[in-house]
Amino acid sequence: MSINAAPRRSLLRITPLTVVFLIAGALVTWVLVVRRMRGMDAGPGTDLGGLGWYLGIWVTMMAAMMLPSVAPMVLLFNRVSAERARRGRSFVSTWIFVSSYLAVWTVYGLAAYGLYRGVHALDLEFLDWNRGGPYVVGTLIALAGVYELTPLKTVCLHHCRSPMHFILGGWREGVGGALRMGGEHGAYCVGCCWGLMLVLFALGVMSIAWMAVVAVLIFAQKVLPLGNRLTRVFAIGFVAAGVWIAAAPGSVPGLTQPNSPAADQARMRMMGMSPNSGMNSGAMNKPMTAMAGECSSGQMVKTASYVMTLQIAQAQRMYTPAQLGDKHPKSGELMLGGTMRPMHTGMASTRHLEVHICTHRGAVVTGAHPTITVDDSAAKMMMNVPIATMEGIGMGKGDYHYGNNVELVAGHHVTVTVKLNREQALFHAMVTKSAVAVNG
Repeated sequence: MSINAAPRRSLLRITPLTVVFLIAGALVTWVLVVRRMRGMDAGPGTDLGGLGWYLGIWVTMMAAMMLPSVAPMVLLFNRVSAERARRGRSFVSTWIFVSSYLAVWTVYGLAAYGLYRGVHALDLEFLDWNRGGPYVVGTLIALAGVYELTPLKTVCLHHCRSPMHFILGGWREGVGGALRMGGEHGAYCVGCCWGLMLVLFALGVMSIAWMAVVAVLIFAQKVLPLGNRLTRVFAIGFVAAGVWIAAAPGSVPGLTQPNSPAADQARMRMMGMSPNSGMNSGAMNKPMTAMAGECSSGQMVKTASYVMTLQIAQAQRMYTPAQLGDKHPKSGELMLGGTMRPMHTGMASTRHLEVHICTHRGAVVTGAHPTITVDDSAAKMMMNVPIATMEGIGMGKGDYHYGNNVELVAGHHVTVTVKLNREQALFHAMVTKSAVAVNG
């Protein structure tokens, strides 16, 4: 018998309470994921929302997806700590190790968020789904497949599948040691699984179905007896899936098309809105109301997800809610957010430019962050319109719109460009003395 046989058998004894906590933790986080993410699958390029919201979702996702596959390592760490406690030696709570492990995945999630925001800020038109989007997604998934065959993947997977050598040869004392061990194991896990997570981001990170598929693949590869042989299977499968998505994305089962009505509804839910055009009682300052005709007056342009209309009229007085209560004006605009530019006179007279944005189902989109530019080629002028959100006094949420007071030259033709979530609408108009004449 090897001199290490008895210690190894001792270490392999499982602490029932730890098993219960791991199972309960995985179940609870999966329940939370389903409750928070149900119906939010907008397909590839799903908006990640604000950092705080995303971070909460991401940590919950990682706990749900990774706790089952990291369980062997956690149980082994817990057994060593329990044995040390039994012998009167210093020990550290297992959950310090687990917290450090999840912190590494949190850093990975933050890096992914930063990369997403950087790419989103570039506003690359070739990423649109009706242009190069399917090719980009297909390439990313194929890249994940190629990574399965690399030496780095092999090393990281071997570490994740063989925690005993890490415990026996790399044990570190104290809280700092537990944090370091959790961080090291998390780093190996990221090295093993970042390609699988790339697949999830590519297909739609808010998809519960794809999340479950990726979680099963991770568990199979890291825990099942022959999981180390799955790398070639995954490589072939991912490359084939990448080619399929690039060639015929609409035929892929379970893949939400970003320009589909289903994606429209998912984006509305992520904004705290009801897809049935009613207000979500839990979404403060993000109401969704019926269109009430506001997206049917003025020049209309339809994009993949939205109906946008442009109206340019005489400059409007803006009132804050406090001013509205003091002055009780009968007309003008109620300021909901942003800053209203002052009114001027002269050759370039002040106009009130407003853009109404609705979904194809006829619901007003509120709380969005569009960009609006005005190009006056005759005056050799291009301006970015400072975005204010407002509604006409006495008109209610149905008149919710984006825009500002702008300086436009009477008699000039202008092009107004509105961009929202990589979708673009172009409007062509001629500025008149009274307001504007819109060209189709």
